[in-house]
Amino acid sequence: YPLCALAVSDERPKDMLDTVLGLQAAVVTEGAKTPEEVVLETSQALLDQIPGKIVSKKSQENDSPLTVVLLQEMDRYNQLLALVSRSLQDLCKGIQGLMVITTELEAVFLAVYNGKVPVAWKAFYPSLKPLGW
Repeated sequence: YPLCALAVSDERPKDMLDTVLGLQAAVVTEGAKTPEEVVLETSQALLDQIPGKIVSKKSQENDSPLTVVLLQEMDRYNQLLALVSRSLQDLCKGIQGLMVITTELEAVFLAVYNGKVPVAWKAFYPSLKPLGW
């Protein structure tokens, strides 16, 4: 299976770079922002950009397959928005010392700091793109 071998060979360098980024020491020079400050600012900027929940006007007259799929995707998207919003709010509280940072929040912290999409968010919509803002 040549395509599978190609996909695996593409993942190895990405995994190695993720490992190197994870092991990188967070050195703060005088006047530079700490990782906590960077993640807090980024999290707050992302929270400001999260759109509101999508509300559907479901009618019983049109139960076509396309409508069903659309409603399912809207529900999935709303769940993703809620998860992203909740995890970013909890992360901000954790950085400020208002709540305990769990291992899941630590993974979100490291992903946001490294400009990557957290793994927990990829459960809804897998993406290879970096975290952009």
